[in-house]
Amino acid sequence: MTAFLASLPASLVVGVISGFVASLFFFLWQRLFRPRISISPKIALASDGRNGAVVPRIKLINRARRDAYAVNVDVVFQWSRTGKAARGRTKQSDRLKVQKKYGTTRVYDSIMRRKFFDDEFDHCRRIRINNPGDGGLQEAWMNLQKEVNSDVTLVVKVTAEDSWSRVRKTFYQEYVSFTSGIQHGSFVVGASFDIEPM
Repeated sequence: MTAFLASLPASLVVGVISGFVASLFFFLWQRLFRPRISISPKIALASDGRNGAVVPRIKLINRARRDAYAVNVDVVFQWSRTGKAARGRTKQSDRLKVQKKYGTTRVYDSIMRRKFFDDEFDHCRRIRINNPGDGGLQEAWMNLQKEVNSDVTLVVKVTAEDSWSRVRKTFYQEYVSFTSGIQHGSFVVGASFDIEPM
């Protein structure tokens, strides 16, 4: 093996080693310097102080020591139905996931980085889920379940970009049902997902 390597041109050996080192560096870059966003495991349902309407909110916490840029929040309903083969035959084992968007995409410039001795908790953000029409989230959830005759899961998708490396990542949080996924109250202040009853 040593003799074989010695017979190769030095430029080729250097090129191979350089390529390997560059690939390893890129892999570590992607792993170490990427966003770290946590999404609340429950949705808080509380009245809006401005007009008294009951609105749903989630909470995001930036766990990284770097700001998160271009934060997009999408909320979709998701359920399964039986798939069909190319000629219209029903597949016995395959289940297709169907999604329906709820509301509009929320876009934020940034969520501040996690800092030591941060009394303002700027790395935490409470997000209001936009209502696309009449009724509320819980009503839309229940009506959709009746319409599709299937269990419907609410999925929150958060896409963010690391302010330093520019690496983007998408985070998901699923809420299996409105009975277990929604809690009446408001998120407490701080880096916690606790909900204080109203």
